[in-house]
Amino acid sequence: MAVEKLASCKRFLNYAVLNRWRIPESDEKQQMVGKDLLVELFQAAEMRRWNDKLCPVPLTELDKQGHKMAIAYVLGKFAEHSSDFSWIEVIEGGLFEYFERLTLTDLKPQIVERIKANDETFNELKTEVYARFRPLISSLNGLDKRFEVYLFRPQDTVSRKVLDAAHFYATKWEFDIIERENTSDYEIDEIRRGLLRRQEALADVEGLHYLALFPTYRSFVDLCGRLRFQVRWGQLYRVPRTSVLGHMLIVAIISYLFSPRSVRVPSAVPTTTSPGCSTTYPKSSPKHQQPRQEGGHGA
Repeated sequence: MAVEKLASCKRFLNYAVLNRWRIPESDEKQQMVGKDLLVELFQAAEMRRWNDKLCPVPLTELDKQGHKMAIAYVLGKFAEHSSDFSWIEVIEGGLFEYFERLTLTDLKPQIVERIKANDETFNELKTEVYARFRPLISSLNGLDKRFEVYLFRPQDTVSRKVLDAAHFYATKWEFDIIERENTSDYEIDEIRRGLLRRQEALADVEGLHYLALFPTYRSFVDLCGRLRFQVRWGQLYRVPRTSVLGHMLIVAIISYLFSPRSVRVPSAVPTTTSPGCSTTYPKSSPKHQQPRQEGGHGA
């Protein structure tokens, strides 16, 4: 019986990965998640971060993105009362930035900053990113159009600032690990100063203040980060090997791509719609109570 079940699972996986996974919709069109997109998503599991530094543990781009989205959820809970905050924008923005990192992860941040200083060159770089992923997401309910808007017509919203702050905090979390092993590295002081400047630029993100003040929130974020040290299916030889944190991100992305085009909510609940997206979701709930401060300082 066990052998038959294993064979059945193997046949299903072969069909799902080697062919295409179809998500039925109410209209004639169908969303399709193809093998090429799945392969691209898993590429980040093999992309090493800080690979020019001595790292006590492997730090991959997939784990960084997973940690970033966990932090974005925490920061978003403090910002969801804002009128221009959208959970859909946070989710899709995180996915779009994931696509960017899959293309640009080998470029050092200093080089990227110099490229951003030249609008023409930066647009060429974004065009390359868009051209790489557009064919893979063009059948996913207009996701390619929203990707184009996110890249070439960015808006200064609270949602985007939440993502920026999550990106900063996840990077700072990694830096705190490698800093102790690279005390004599000539770039360490420069990186530390760059992170400090970035933190000052994000001073208006309310959630960062709560992470600095309340150890409970910091401990939760740290716990999420430590899931990158736990290997998923560690007793098996897998290519690529993924951590629990990276596996969670892959599952979350695929689940979102498989989700219906619109989310039904009770008629009694006020709803709003994210700009550029047909998804409907409940309006933000009132700001929750602050926890009891336990003392300590933030990272």
